[in-house]
Amino acid sequence: FVQLFSPERNEQKQQQQHMGRVQFDDEGIKSINSETSINTKFDEVAKQADKYLHKMYSTEVSLENTMSMLKKFKSSNDHQEQDIFRCIIHNLFDEYRHYSKYPDKELGITSEFFGLLIQNQLVSSITLGIALRYILEALRKDPEQGIAHEKMFRFGKLAMGQIRWRLGEWPQYCSHIVQIPHFARHCPQLCQDAHNAISNPNAVPSGKIEYSPPVAKPPVAGLNLNKAFGSPNSAEPAMPILDMHMPVEMTHSG
Repeated sequence: FVQLFSPERNEQKQQQQHMGRVQFDDEGIKSINSETSINTKFDEVAKQADKYLHKMYSTEVSLENTMSMLKKFKSSNDHQEQDIFRCIIHNLFDEYRHYSKYPDKELGITSEFFGLLIQNQLVSSITLGIALRYILEALRKDPEQGIAHEKMFRFGKLAMGQIRWRLGEWPQYCSHIVQIPHFARHCPQLCQDAHNAISNPNAVPSGKIEYSPPVAKPPVAGLNLNKAFGSPNSAEPAMPILDMHMPVEMTHSG
C-alpha cells in the first residue's frame, strides 16, 4: 500500500508490477503479456486504487465511506470501477505476508478494513474462505513470542472484532478458533463470542472487546473447512501464497 514500506520494499513491488502485467475479466485477475494498451489500463487502475487507499490510510476518507465506495464499485456497470475494486482486494490479500512489518497505525486501519470487507459481504465464496483463513492463521500466532507474532495476532483480533456479528454463520470455523491455546487469555470476549456462535448461532454479540499487547518474550459453500483451516486439534497449516489468479466472484454487467 501507499507509503507503508521502505524504499527497498516499494522498489520490489514496482519490479513485480513490471515483470507481469495483469488484466481483469469475469474470472478475476490474470497475468498477461505486456502490451501498451493493456499496460496503460493496468497503470490507470493501479493508480486509482492507490489513490483511494492513500485517502483511507491518511484518514482523509473514513473506513465507513471507503466501504460505501467499494460496495458501489463492486456492483457498478463501469468496468474500470469494477477493476479498481478487484485491484484493492488483491492488494490487501497480497500484502498479508507483510502485515507483521506494518507500523501500528497502518496495521490498525488494515485490520479493521479487512474485517469490514467480510462484515459487509464484499468478499464471498473462495475469496471469503481465504480471508477467514488469514484471520485464523493470524490468531494462531502467539503474541508473547515476539513482535512479529504480536502484530499478526493483533491483526487477527482486530479483524475478528469486525465480523463478530457473522460468526453464527460459521460455527465450524469458530470451533477452530476456540481451540487456539492462547486465544481465550488474550481475547476473552471474542472467545466467548465464538463459543456462543457454536452453541447458539443466532446469539447477538455483546460486551466490549479489549486487548493490551503482551510484553514480547458461514461455512463457505463448497469449501471443506477442515481442509481449509486444518483440524481444530492439528498443527498450524501452511498458508497458501495468494497469486494474481485470485477470483473475486464478480461478473461484469452489460
